[in-house]
Amino acid sequence: MLDSGGVTALVGGSQRAREWLRWVIEHEGSVGVPTPILVESTTGDGARDAEVNRVLGILERAAGVLQMPDEVTARCAGRLRFLASADGGIDALVAAAAVADGSPAVVLTSDPDDLGALARAAGPGAQGLTSTMTCLQCPWIFQLGMFCPGVTTRSTVR
Repeated sequence: MLDSGGVTALVGGSQRAREWLRWVIEHEGSVGVPTPILVESTTGDGARDAEVNRVLGILERAAGVLQMPDEVTARCAGRLRFLASADGGIDALVAAAAVADGSPAVVLTSDPDDLGALARAAGPGAQGLTSTMTCLQCPWIFQLGMFCPGVTTRSTVR
C-alpha cells in the first residue's frame, strides 16, 4: 500500500522505493493506492501533476492499483483514527486499506509514526495485523507482518 509519501518517493526516483516495490511484486504481493491520497499527491495543475500522473498511470496499467475505499474500510479508518487519537483521516484510510483483507501488508510512507499509531490502535489479531517492524535501511517504510532483510527490531502490536 502506498500513501502520498510512498507515491512521492517513487515520483522522486527513490531507489529504495523502487526496490521495495520490486520486492513486493517479486514476493507476489499486490500494490494499492487508496484514491484519497490523490488529495495529498496532486495539485489539479496538469503540468505540476505530470510526473505523479505518469507514475500512477504505470502502476495502474501494471496492477490496477487505485482503490476507492468502500464503506467498511471508511468505518474501519474512522475507528482507527478515533482509537489512535489521530488527526489524519487519509492516513487512517491507508492503514485500514492495508489491513482490510487480513493479509500481511507493507505501507510505503514518509510518516511511519502516525501509521504506526494507527496500526497499534487496531490491536492484535485485527484483520491480520500482527506485528510492526522498523527497518533502519528504509526508515520511511512502515511494515505490517512481512519479512524485510533489513529489519533490526520487531515488536508485537498491543
